[in-house]
Amino acid sequence: MRLKLVSALFVFLCGLGNLDAVATVLAPIDAEDAVVADGMKCDGSIDDAAALQGAILAARKSGGHLILPGGICLVGSTISIPDHVWIQGRGKLSTTIRRKDGLNVATDMFDLSGAGGNVTITDLTIDGNKDGNLSAGQYSLGAAGVQAAGVSKLTIQRTRWINAYQAAIGLFVNSGQFVADAVISDSEFENNGTSATFTADQTGNACDVAIRSPLRVKVLRNRSVNARGNFVCFGTNANTGVGDVVVSGNTVENATGFGIALGGGGTIAKGAVVTGNILNQPFTRENNVDVAEWADVTVSNNQVVAGSACPQTGCAGIGDAPPAQHVTVTGNTITAAPTVPGSLCIGLGGSDLTISRNTCRNAGGAGIGIAVPDKIQSRNIHISKNVVTNGSQAQIGQHAGIELYIACGPGPKCTGGTGAISDVFIENNAVYDEQNQEHKDMASALRYMGRLPDLRESRLSAMIFGVR
Repeated sequence: MRLKLVSALFVFLCGLGNLDAVATVLAPIDAEDAVVADGMKCDGSIDDAAALQGAILAARKSGGHLILPGGICLVGSTISIPDHVWIQGRGKLSTTIRRKDGLNVATDMFDLSGAGGNVTITDLTIDGNKDGNLSAGQYSLGAAGVQAAGVSKLTIQRTRWINAYQAAIGLFVNSGQFVADAVISDSEFENNGTSATFTADQTGNACDVAIRSPLRVKVLRNRSVNARGNFVCFGTNANTGVGDVVVSGNTVENATGFGIALGGGGTIAKGAVVTGNILNQPFTRENNVDVAEWADVTVSNNQVVAGSACPQTGCAGIGDAPPAQHVTVTGNTITAAPTVPGSLCIGLGGSDLTISRNTCRNAGGAGIGIAVPDKIQSRNIHISKNVVTNGSQAQIGQHAGIELYIACGPGPKCTGGTGAISDVFIENNAVYDEQNQEHKDMASALRYMGRLPDLRESRLSAMIFGVR
């Protein structure tokens, strides 16, 4: 059956500062050639997998636009999505596709399987039903045969992704390929993932959005609630040429892993903007924003509440390990974890770093730390116009508002090692304590730890510090 819908194509151009505008489809275009999946029951009891698969293939042959009915559509097997298809529900609160109870198999709900890309998914809910499949599951949307050619021009808008066993959206293409020109926007993520440990978070499989290797990917204006793992986790998968990603305008509540992890993978990715996000993660085990192994990164105007569950000596609101290069961190407001020793607002270790105009509160350790691993040369560091208050709460008297640290090596007494920090400019920062005299270690404002940094060609000036 074909459906005649007369409606307009609205295009919303989102100005994101200096970011490229993003076109967002807000309503169906004239859907005269749309296919309606009228063979699906969507009554919450019948398996609609075969009917849904047939409807997708029929739409692929007839212009590519499929409109699903309202209701709860159960699926008991993986649905393959070819290229050049738009799957549209009646609204994310009206159309739900749910995995059947009791499958307990490590397979995806949906797999992208067409090498030509151009897949759009809008206006529906995808329910991975992990409570009904307690022993096994995979991704709600994954990539299958398309891994040989990468994933391109994927658009996901106005959707809801809930109860995924691993990632809600998990796109892991082969080495040498990319997930390119994808937009994931204006969607909701809730209760996805099953990660319960720091190590499991690091694998990057339990996420709302997990992508290897992203190229020109945008994640915009989404909301995540109660992820048992990470919100966004990228990675290079050892590919060169990864980068040019934007993660902006998202709200993350209570994710227990990374908020936004650009992700490593053995090669350096270039080009990332992380801006205007709200990351409220008081129990996370990880850095809220992690920029490890990336270069040319801007992290700006985010609001961050860091976590108290970090199993290491401390995590950061914005951090890297291994070090990132050419990073600008500006205009962020970060509340660190006061009970965690070594918890920082900002902790970086690379070169060409600009840290300015940030507000840091309640760090368990130092507020801002430049921590350089042994054998790493860190140069050209600018730290200016930041406000650091109420730090070193978990280790009173042991940390300053701003610290420069070089790891010892090779022995425990700093008897060797080649790590170095040079060309440091620290000026016009305010560091103070608002609470009580116990925390007056903050009055030291700046401290060197480990091997002393090389401060040649450096400038320290106009520090404001003390106890209020």
